[in-house]
Amino acid sequence: MSKCHRIKVNGQYLIATFTDGNEIKYHMMLIACGVTYRKLDDVRNIEKLTGAGIYHGSPIVEALHCRGQGVYIVGGTNPAGQAAIYFSKYARTVTLLVVSDTLTEKMSPYLFHQINEPSNIKLRLNTVVTQVSGESKLEYITIVNTKTKEQQTVPAAIPFIYIGAEPNTDWLNGIVLRDSHCFILTGSDLYNNEHPQDLIMDPHPLLLETNVPGIFAAGDVRRDSIKRIASAVGEGATGVQLIHPYLKKV
Repeated sequence: MSKCHRIKVNGQYLIATFTDGNEIKYHMMLIACGVTYRKLDDVRNIEKLTGAGIYHGSPIVEALHCRGQGVYIVGGTNPAGQAAIYFSKYARTVTLLVVSDTLTEKMSPYLFHQINEPSNIKLRLNTVVTQVSGESKLEYITIVNTKTKEQQTVPAAIPFIYIGAEPNTDWLNGIVLRDSHCFILTGSDLYNNEHPQDLIMDPHPLLLETNVPGIFAAGDVRRDSIKRIASAVGEGATGVQLIHPYLKKV
């Protein structure tokens, strides 16, 4: 399958170059290429059991299947905290496994306080997953405290890996402005970053519009977007509504 791997601006046109060599001219683009979740590559058997009891990210549809069970969430970021709070409504217990010795380093204060409210959310700092086990589905996970070296194997746990995600935006380098984590900047965020202001071609960009007039972004790939399917769909619909009046001007 051919993919777009480069875009350039030529007057009123946006020219997309594809991996098969074809070029197509556009008046506008809506970028919704999402993110790739980071994986625990150094955990034994992780590839074998991914999708068979192990999930990268926390699919909301899995919440009902977790009712009355023990859930483990790996990560100490905001998405991990949000997932812990959500799953605590269904699971018997939710254990947050964090590799660092504090949860406030990468998590917002409001989320930190919310996590301490439900009695069924437990926090384990300085903890990593070293192995997962099972035949056709997950049966055990092995966790280790990096300071005490204490090892524990937990039966029938359901782990969700939430150690961050990388936006698929390398092909936009040099054209569309991104933040330090490579998420696309849009709207007012264009003026709240370290990039020179003269790179913003339109002084009044629309809500989902990038620094290049006619290029819009929606969903997980956009900075500070809510990383949920429903939110991505909503942003996509909003982007289409913004595009219609834009096309009338070109």
